[in-house]
Amino acid sequence: MFAFEYKYADYQLLINDMAGQLGVALVNNTLIFPAAVADGYYRLLNLPNGLQVNLVDCRFNCDWYLHRCRSDEEFYTLRLDEFILPGKLVMSIDDQRQTEANTVKSVIYLTSSLFDTSYLGSAGTGARGINILIKPEWLCNFLGLTSMPELLKHYLELKAESYTAAPVDQEYAALMDEILQKDPEEPFANLFLLNRVQLLIEKFFTRLYNRLQEERPMFKMDTQDINRILHAEMLLTQDFSQRPLTIAALAKMSMMSPSKFKANFRIIFGEPVYTHYQQKRLQKARELLITGKYNVSATAAAVAYDSTSNFIAAYKKQYQESPGELLLR
Repeated sequence: MFAFEYKYADYQLLINDMAGQLGVALVNNTLIFPAAVADGYYRLLNLPNGLQVNLVDCRFNCDWYLHRCRSDEEFYTLRLDEFILPGKLVMSIDDQRQTEANTVKSVIYLTSSLFDTSYLGSAGTGARGINILIKPEWLCNFLGLTSMPELLKHYLELKAESYTAAPVDQEYAALMDEILQKDPEEPFANLFLLNRVQLLIEKFFTRLYNRLQEERPMFKMDTQDINRILHAEMLLTQDFSQRPLTIAALAKMSMMSPSKFKANFRIIFGEPVYTHYQQKRLQKARELLITGKYNVSATAAAVAYDSTSNFIAAYKKQYQESPGELLLR
């Protein structure tokens, strides 16, 4: 299995690190995958307006796992992805998962560095994608905003419901083809790519704004309360080897009553506090198993299960397979 984790707010560091892990040299910021991992490429574009864009067009020859870890440095990633799936793909944003198999999946969506994002796919997966790293200050300037709080609140509301995903229509598909098929060595290629990438961003955020205006009024929560809840969630889920903090303790550090804390937590994360904790606990267990360094009983102990059998039952309920089945894949 090819497994790669990162939390960079700089795609240059990301592609350098991946090239080093794979033992290959970059040529014009393009990584050609070793045949054992995939057929195809992973490319970085540093555009004149300060945007960084990753392009991928490959077919994986082994099982693969990509994980962008949550970061304290706030940034967004706009992803336009197309997957050809002869096997299974599990896409996760924090505790929320979507599984697809034996299909073609095309989607555009926004993710935030405030949440974990991961992909677990099988050999044979075809992947084409455009990932645009967007800093809050850049997006403010581009959209003519003075600050980010309202956009952040909109994002968190969508996160509480499900993925901030939209289907890929013909306009998105045409932009993807133009960007992926453009030779970066051609004259004025960067200007062409800059134009198409900015069209993609403008199209997505215009549609997102219209969707928010039409579908649901904004929930009432100020930025301080949002940040306190996010900090509390980080403390709750940073160490699964210990017993979790109580709601009373979490509410006190968030400067809220327990009832207000529970209500606000559910608005942001879409589920009760300890349901969320359990989902994240089992997600951590899955990540440990994927490394191949832990057996089932060691994994159960690492995430503070008193009983291996209880761990197996909880894991199977969440992932529809036993931890032993994952180890055998």
